[in-house]
Amino acid sequence: MRVLIRPHSPKDNVAGLDVETIVGDLMDRDATSRAVIGTGALFHVAADYRLWVPDPQEILRNNLTATRNIMEAALQARVARIVYTSSVATLAPPTDGGLSD
Repeated sequence: MRVLIRPHSPKDNVAGLDVETIVGDLMDRDATSRAVIGTGALFHVAADYRLWVPDPQEILRNNLTATRNIMEAALQARVARIVYTSSVATLAPPTDGGLSD
């Protein structure tokens, strides 16, 4: 298993896991290519789900362009399966106080 992690992101979440770490960013096409080469599956779980930033284009770049980069890299590498997980921002709180799904 391999993970792509930004150079300055905390690595606590993957510490102790049996994973190969690729240091890079989803905005970097070379990094996305290195991350998916030789893999059979891609789990895309990254998102910028801030509700506000001074430049709204930043969120668009971080989500649209980054997702395009990793998906194009997966296509190029002939990755057989892709699991795309959206952000928590897509969940509406239930009106009855129950759990969201």
